[in-house]
Amino acid sequence: MTIASWAGMRRVVTLAAALALPAEFPERSPLTFIAFVVIIVTLLLQGLTLPMLAKRLDVTASTTNATRPNRH
Repeated sequence: MTIASWAGMRRVVTLAAALALPAEFPERSPLTFIAFVVIIVTLLLQGLTLPMLAKRLDVTASTTNATRPNRH
């Protein structure tokens, strides 16, 4: 579960919130820019540290096909 939360979709919520602001909202442009900067920084930070986190938690690939649907 740690891996799933580390690679979560929080950036989508940030982007949606920033773009949902009305056009006449005061300081909309700087807020949207800050949201994009936060998204890029967290994407890079989490993306570059995810392999280290997986190694530290000793996460291995599953060898079972339990999650795949059967196609006949």
